Amino acid sequence: MSMKPNCYLIGGTRVLTQCGTRLLDAGVTIEGVLSDDPAVVAWAGAHGIPVHDPAGDLVALLSERPFDYLFSMVNFRILPGAVLGLPKTAAINFHDGPLPRYSGSHVPAWALYEGAPRHAATWHLMTEAVDAGGVLLERWFPVRDHATALSLTYEAAEAGIELFADLVPHVVRRTLPEVLDTSGRERRFYRRSARMAGGGVIHAGTTAAEAVRLVRALDHGSFPNPLGLPALVTERGAVHTLQARLIPRDETRTETTVLSVTTTAITLAAPDADLVLSDWRAVDGSTLSGQAAAQRLGIAPGAALPAVPEERLADISAAQELLRPHEPWWRA
Repeated sequence: MSMKPNCYLIGGTRVLTQCGTRLLDAGVTIEGVLSDDPAVVAWAGAHGIPVHDPAGDLVALLSERPFDYLFSMVNFRILPGAVLGLPKTAAINFHDGPLPRYSGSHVPAWALYEGAPRHAATWHLMTEAVDAGGVLLERWFPVRDHATALSLTYEAAEAGIELFADLVPHVVRRTLPEVLDTSGRERRFYRRSARMAGGGVIHAGTTAAEAVRLVRALDHGSFPNPLGLPALVTERGAVHTLQARLIPRDETRTETTVLSVTTTAITLAAPDADLVLSDWRAVDGSTLSGQAAAQRLGIAPGAALPAVPEERLADISAAQELLRPHEPWWRA
């Protein structure tokens, strides 16, 4: 048995490399890294740490020698109980949201979509039930006014890296922090296949506040988008819009009207506020001007935004429900 505490790491991104570096600096032995992230593989190679296929036989691999901890960091594979029971002290996971309120997948996006005023990074014990183990450490921070799914994910990752420093002394002593009492908190679980209500559609019945939350929740920057793109939809057609800005207004309105169309933007007077939509894309991904988008949508300044029949909205949602389990195959 190693005289120093030892562990395995599984997952990817800088969360793994930064936390792994903290472990090495504290004298913890990393027996191996299970990752197919090129940056993680390079980091492990630079430190002489063996790299293994995370899709391999993990029970056989991790049974080769006793070890104290298994750390899961930005790991999208569900680990079976046979693996979780192998570390002598604990299997611990990093989660980019507060538990148990935001359990499951893509939780920064869901927090933005639901208008959460604050978010958190969490380190928790792993169980066979996903994101259901006891919370060891959490760090809360406010959600910024202009946060996107990408920026909030980054913030949670950085908070998690900083928070890991509080876990390292326990690892050195082969102990654990006291589990936090979360029994009074609501638990919600977001499946990987779950999508925002209406399938990301903005229409005449959408408020400006809802549209802005939706667009920011679906903004993953240049990274692969796991949830879909927001689209402005009328009876005439649909066009994707990647930027949304709300302009407060004193009076309320009963219907959404088109205020202006420019080269870059379409401004709508929604019931609650004015809404500036821009960065337009056709359904084939090609870039559109504001005027071209308006033409495809059949809208003009001064007119009401044509309402979409409830039946069509229901059909859009039903079609996405049918197709979304197959999206990973097409993205691959």
